[in-house]
Amino acid sequence: MKDFFHHRLWTGLSIENPATLYDTTGFSNTNGAVAMPNGSTITIGENGVGLTNDTTNFSNEIAPDVIGKVAYDPVWGHYEMEGILHFPHDRVTMGHTGHNNTAVGGGAGGSMILPLIPGKLELRMAGLAGWGINRYGSVMLPDATLKANGSPDPLFGVQAQAGIIAHPNPRIDVYGYFGTQRVGHSYFNENGGSYGYGNPAYSNAGCLQELSTLSCTANTRGVSEVTIGGWWRFFKGKFGTVEAGTQLAYSRRQIWSGIGGDPHTSMSQIFFDFRYLPFQ
Repeated sequence: MKDFFHHRLWTGLSIENPATLYDTTGFSNTNGAVAMPNGSTITIGENGVGLTNDTTNFSNEIAPDVIGKVAYDPVWGHYEMEGILHFPHDRVTMGHTGHNNTAVGGGAGGSMILPLIPGKLELRMAGLAGWGINRYGSVMLPDATLKANGSPDPLFGVQAQAGIIAHPNPRIDVYGYFGTQRVGHSYFNENGGSYGYGNPAYSNAGCLQELSTLSCTANTRGVSEVTIGGWWRFFKGKFGTVEAGTQLAYSRRQIWSGIGGDPHTSMSQIFFDFRYLPFQ
């Protein structure tokens, strides 16, 4: 982390643990060993050893994720830009020989906080788009699937949110947000089989039928949510703050169209919170 211009411009660089989220719909996947229609085996992960959990499958990785950020605080507002590099990696084995494949994914985004009425009303916006970086969103959509030759195929994704936060008085905050995360598709058909993510040959015929014997593949296309809520700090003293909050959220999930269409699902939730913040 480094700052410039009297603490108004900041830059940062981080090296993060990678963890590619693969979708292997249509393939036979046994603990990270994926059988391909051409007879090869693709290794995308293995169970942990040593100090890692031996019942958890960890993705094969060749390099860490690289994340860079620039933040700027002018007289009005706060602004950020960031970039991510990610390197999905696997191994293709045919018979008793094999080779490695490494793809390059990454993306860029930004965010801002705009004090529309200083101390009373602010607007917040953020967005990120790129290939193979969907795990950085709260929905945890897949980063990649596999191509017909067994190499990683990073999926394009977009995530965005915007919100308004109001502070009518020092004890009350009221907010409203809208957010969405969406992922692309990539697929192929070979030897009578359908593979990949979002393949229109997959069946969604049983998705809205209870106890149906029909299949429901339902690869997620996007998830969106709108939420409103508020916080009331009803006690504030020298030993801390006690506050209560409530939030109402409506979420909607869309899927990639297949045989039987693309039915969506939705749900509404209400939350209640109670917090004690020591010495704050």
